[in-house]
Amino acid sequence: MYATDNFLDKVYEATLNPRNILNTSAGNLDALIQEKRKKLREILKLDFLNSWEFEPSFATSKTEQKNGYTLESGNAELLPELTVPYFILRPKAPKGVVIYCPGHSNPIHEIFEPGAGKKFHKGLPITMALNGFTVYMIDYIGFGNVMSHKFNQDNPDKDRKCYANTANLLLSGVPLVGVRVAQTMAIINHVIANENMGKPALVGLSGGATVTMYTAALTDKIKAACISCYCNTFKGSIMKMSHCIDNYIPRVLEVGEEPEIISMAYPTPLMLTCGDKDPIYPSDSAAEAIDYVKKAYGILGDASLITSEIFDGVHEISVEGIIPWVNLFGA
Repeated sequence: MYATDNFLDKVYEATLNPRNILNTSAGNLDALIQEKRKKLREILKLDFLNSWEFEPSFATSKTEQKNGYTLESGNAELLPELTVPYFILRPKAPKGVVIYCPGHSNPIHEIFEPGAGKKFHKGLPITMALNGFTVYMIDYIGFGNVMSHKFNQDNPDKDRKCYANTANLLLSGVPLVGVRVAQTMAIINHVIANENMGKPALVGLSGGATVTMYTAALTDKIKAACISCYCNTFKGSIMKMSHCIDNYIPRVLEVGEEPEIISMAYPTPLMLTCGDKDPIYPSDSAAEAIDYVKKAYGILGDASLITSEIFDGVHEISVEGIIPWVNLFGA
């Protein structure tokens, strides 16, 4: 058997951007971050995705009174020809807006089904609404029921979600995560223009935390961001074990390792969480990433903007840790 690992390491080291926040002089930090943001926008193809003359829209089809909040649902067209389901949870006396970014899971409407508190999302959007937050959420392209209907129809739906969309888009040089970031940016702009509560906060879980990380690194239009079940290093997670194809973004190392990209969100307050037994985003490299981000935020001006939690759990969300943080930074 022949090993490729030394070659892969060599390519990684040759392409990883050697300039980072920790080794740059104070006078050059702003220029470094702006340069990296420009590069990241280019890699995610955001200017291309926003090049069409198009006005995002939300079409409400149903409004329901729930216990402690109103549930509004319908279809959102956030990019041309790309319609997705959306849900908005509206409390009686809202104090802020949170955009909840779900990951690889069943469609998000399962959050409202019996026993949902024990499932992947643990009822977190409902808990945030009951704590006074208007909560926006969508099924992103490739998640839930948002899939290609033409791709390899004999295969399971899973292949027609992330794989089908990623494979087709990469032939145009467009990473699937870039489309999800563009969708999130459209929601942010809608919230700021229509909710009269200022900037929203982002709370991302797993694949949704991937979207949250890249969005937070690129915009100052959010109050705070929670990256749950994703904060790690590329080397310690997606380069070490099998992950969904949508995680692999060509040329992203030209910007930096994952903790460097997280740190580009400064001065946005961040919460970084990981289960201590997470099998796909290991807690040891999560701790390494958290340490890096705290150092970077300290260099940039304020390490206290970082809240972190490595909790007793697997690949799951920590409702108990996130709710106090949302109450502090999201209102």
